Amino acid sequence: MLSPDEFEELAKDILSAEHGVIYESFASGRDGGIDLRYSRPKGQTTTIVQCKRYTDASKLVNNLIHHERPKIDHLKEKPTRYIIVCSVDLSPSKVDLIFDAFSPYMVSKSDIITPRQINSLLAKHSSVEKRHYKLWLLSTNVLERIVHSNIGNYGHLTELEIKETLRQYAPLPVMDEALDKLRQYGYIIIAGQPGVGKTTLANVMSFLLLGDEENGFEELISIPRDFNDAITLLSADPDKKQLFLFDDFLGENFLQSGLDRHESTVFANFLRHIERSKKNKALIMTTREYILRQAAETSRILRERTTREREYIVDLTKYPLETKARILYEHVSRWDIPEEHLQYFLSNHIYRKIVKHRNYSPRLIEGIKRYNLWQDTTPEEFCDKLIEVFDYPESLYKGIVDNELSQTERALLLVMMSFGGSVPLSDLRKAVLAYSSDIDEVSFEKSIDILDGTFLLTNQISSTTIVGFYNPTIYDFLLRYFEKKIESQKRLIENAIYLNQIVNSFAFNKPAIDARELFGTKVNMFLNPFTKKILVENNIKQCISGVILSRRNQLKFIDKDMQVNDYSEDLFEHAERLTNNELSSPAIEKVVVQDIVNALQEGSLIINSATNALYIYEYHLADILNAGQTKYLAEEVAQVCSNYDDLSRVQELTLNPSTRDFAEFIIEGIHNTLSVEEMLDNEIQQRFESEDDYDDIIPELHDVAEAFSVPISSLESYLDSLMEPPEDAAGFFSRNDDAFESSREIEGSENDIMDNIFDSLR
Repeated sequence: MLSPDEFEELAKDILSAEHGVIYESFASGRDGGIDLRYSRPKGQTTTIVQCKRYTDASKLVNNLIHHERPKIDHLKEKPTRYIIVCSVDLSPSKVDLIFDAFSPYMVSKSDIITPRQINSLLAKHSSVEKRHYKLWLLSTNVLERIVHSNIGNYGHLTELEIKETLRQYAPLPVMDEALDKLRQYGYIIIAGQPGVGKTTLANVMSFLLLGDEENGFEELISIPRDFNDAITLLSADPDKKQLFLFDDFLGENFLQSGLDRHESTVFANFLRHIERSKKNKALIMTTREYILRQAAETSRILRERTTREREYIVDLTKYPLETKARILYEHVSRWDIPEEHLQYFLSNHIYRKIVKHRNYSPRLIEGIKRYNLWQDTTPEEFCDKLIEVFDYPESLYKGIVDNELSQTERALLLVMMSFGGSVPLSDLRKAVLAYSSDIDEVSFEKSIDILDGTFLLTNQISSTTIVGFYNPTIYDFLLRYFEKKIESQKRLIENAIYLNQIVNSFAFNKPAIDARELFGTKVNMFLNPFTKKILVENNIKQCISGVILSRRNQLKFIDKDMQVNDYSEDLFEHAERLTNNELSSPAIEKVVVQDIVNALQEGSLIINSATNALYIYEYHLADILNAGQTKYLAEEVAQVCSNYDDLSRVQELTLNPSTRDFAEFIIEGIHNTLSVEEMLDNEIQQRFESEDDYDDIIPELHDVAEAFSVPISSLESYLDSLMEPPEDAAGFFSRNDDAFESSREIEGSENDIMDNIFDSLR
């Protein structure tokens, strides 16, 4: 039930209470044979305590005799007393074996403390049991009090559910802080991303507050919909101790329409009443963090009443490694897994890879048990499959999509796939409603709520709610899932209202390269022309061509900054994507290039990227623009050149007779408006920070500098200044220095922490 660290903390508290001294504990990790220690002044006596959480008595005895006993011999200062606290009951013969092995350091056999002795000590020191709330909550009298409390709208609460919640719960580092905030203000908001444990934390806090016979609450009221329900259930008796729980209190209703004036007033009045009556009334609320921020921005009352000090943010990205390891441990300890599979998992330290994995998620961990991944596998195959789940979580997705999601949720995922990446929630809603007349705002919001934290992840950027994929591999899975669903593809394309939906995830021809194979999975996949795509059949190809040719000017476009633009606002970007990627065809190339010529003639051309404009000019415009149009376009391109890559591309165009005049017009325009030397200095600094061969930096920039008439000597001087170490610096770090060794030590200590947590399962 308790993790190794929790068990050790219990042993420390109970022995301190029994012996009347303060035992010293140590940080998680390899302990050198010491978990707890008490030393009298001047080293007169030293008591060492070793805590062992085992389920198998024979394995415990073997570990103690062959691993722990030799450690004592290596201690410089030998203990005068040695105590073992273990989590498994022992037969008299095993007690004798341990006592003999640790002679002369054990005073008596009573220094081998088993669960029976622990229970006796807990009965003697009830305050210790109460501090260790997992044990306290599971005691019979406390469970009875919780289950038989007057629990409004929470009739399903059972002893079994409480036990299961506590088994799954790995205490967060600042649980006491959350309880202190609740006591101070009378209410608390537990906020965070989906799937990080907000509801579980709220439930455990509720159990604690209900189970305290002396100071606890008399009843728990789960608020079903809104605060009007809470007002109805609020007792007129000011002394009645009521605990209110409102899970996802800014959920579906707020997503749909926000809070009107009446709802905001009821909410504020209820919070004021709770705060005034905090001795006998309390309120625990959970919500997704981005919704809380959005609510605070749109409602003055919410902004005033939901201040930061009243929040407890559950942020998985900020969980310490030890907490992540404990969460995994709690799950692994409940796996109904063959012993040989478990031992292979432990001996090969598979848990280290999972805890440190970039895709670590409690929900993925839950899926391991849910789908019994160990069935019909060897131990090695099982562990390979475990890592595969985190490398490619889509291996768990198909069963969920086929069997557990509604038609609306599958439609939402199809539309989300078509965007290929993040999209504002409001634009996703429009696209989904356009895809199917059977879907309305209510069903859309419900589907978002269900998918958030599993397939999708919502977040707040400024005042905009953004929807992205919960994990990068989900996009790959959705591409494969929908690639043979032709009618769905056709319906999607015919009803698309954003150009992104067409160009991001479909291809006429197989991509020549996948950017992720070159740059890794963290590459920005937003409108990346080299990402994996669905290779469409001929009828879908015709459908895409028809939409681009006939409706491109009506389609909106969402750029990388999540801004919605008209097609005409970035013709060069669209032309580059539709002539230089997998959707290219002669008919499409002709029409998008003509769009640029028409805008050029009308004087309405907008250029946002020099790179796109330079490409389109070289391959599609050089032979059809007259001298005046070429000069005008060059002057506009010069305005948006911003980095060395742009300069290098312009320099390359000077080498081609058909594009030389265009490039020279650009060079003239850049000199009039921009600092070429500053752009080159920026490039030098970037290369200096990433390259080892500094001698090659200037020669590689020589041609560009010459084309823009920048003296090489000034670039060399700038590089020399970068190579001079600061006056207060002793030198540069290398992989052989102390900093590198320190990082290795950190990694080693992290492994020790994880090993110490999982050792009890061996």
